[in-house]
Amino acid sequence: MINNIRNFSDFHSKNKLLNSDIYKLLKYRKYYTYMDRVDIFEKYKKQILFAIENSSNNDLYNLREYMHTMRIETKDNEILYLIERKINETPDIYIKYLIKNIVNEKVGRFKKLDDFYEIMFLIIKELVENEKIKYSDICEVGQGAYSTVLQIGDKVLKIGCERANLKFDKIPYVIQPLLRRNFEIENEIICVEITERVDTNSVNINDLSKMCEKIHKLGYVWEDGNVKNLGRLLKDNVIHFNKFISPLDETLNYNSVDNKKILKKGEVVILDSDHIYRKEDYEKIYAKRRTLK
Repeated sequence: MINNIRNFSDFHSKNKLLNSDIYKLLKYRKYYTYMDRVDIFEKYKKQILFAIENSSNNDLYNLREYMHTMRIETKDNEILYLIERKINETPDIYIKYLIKNIVNEKVGRFKKLDDFYEIMFLIIKELVENEKIKYSDICEVGQGAYSTVLQIGDKVLKIGCERANLKFDKIPYVIQPLLRRNFEIENEIICVEITERVDTNSVNINDLSKMCEKIHKLGYVWEDGNVKNLGRLLKDNVIHFNKFISPLDETLNYNSVDNKKILKKGEVVILDSDHIYRKEDYEKIYAKRRTLK
């Protein structure tokens, strides 16, 4: 939320919305109620709309994030409608700014990212068309240790830094990726992963206990076992795409382990495979950690 406040502050100063009410809203925000914020946005709606019409896409992103975080809705939602219209008119600029924000936060700042922006725009464009949604429907749904998580229809796109364990065995209890690969840029790694959306609200400690037992029986150690890393499948655990796609296991960074069991809709899966190890490999890793202490 603090970032969104700062972003709105940037929008305010850059677009010269220099009136005392908005200044106070920013400086003394903790003293303002929800209705105070709505009233201020209503009062200065014409001024804000004019600023939006003459703003760049990065300003639109900042303002929309602020309004969503603060749950600000004007009477006719004219401000959000205009923001979303402008986003959909120039999606390439909007996606570039969105990706830039994520990479800066999760990986670091780069001198040249144009090729990566182009690749990511093509990936997101294909997902938007597949899911039959608008670019303005893309939303951030989570922050992990390695990635920022975007929801694009029924697909989940993770963008972030190098994973702890990119290659892993094809275990049936891990969610099936549509894409999972590294991009090396200026000697740094940006990892991109696409999976299906799952229900994370219906899993509990009992599901975690059962999952740990299943993983143990297969001969693995799940070091990062946690309820927050589980989800309930909304579809069978296979690739779902309008076009036929069947990526090779090597492309998805699977090790060559033959396991044809497919979990069905309603079953519980692990969402993050970074800390799943074969028992013999984990014993070596654990021994190495002890020697480093």
